[in-house]
Amino acid sequence: QALQVAGAVAAMSATEQKQTTTPTVDTNNGTAKDYSAQAKAGDSYMLLARSAVTKHMKDNKLTLTGAQRIAAETTLGVAAGLPELEVGENVTITKTALQQAVDAAKGLSIEQQALWAPYAANVIFE
Repeated sequence: QALQVAGAVAAMSATEQKQTTTPTVDTNNGTAKDYSAQAKAGDSYMLLARSAVTKHMKDNKLTLTGAQRIAAETTLGVAAGLPELEVGENVTITKTALQQAVDAAKGLSIEQQALWAPYAANVIFE
């Protein structure tokens, strides 16, 4: 029975990571800090993911290298399927997805960060 519960939890977290393109239900009655934004002209999912990572960093007083930030936003974008956005479309990235992406980025080795570094070289982070 414990294995069934563990399997259900693992399946839920994998499913939760893929649900970042649709607004999430706030199960914490207003206490969750999901990132939500409305797409404007010129926005992409990756730009909104970048803003979400930046806000998450500020809210949690975190410091990440440029390489780690690019890795985190890419993780979010790939998990969402890199959707194309329509102007006015609402995008919500869950607090859980943000935390998982940032945690994964913080866990990158020096060698892995070196691989991400060229993608961060000319990025102007907010």
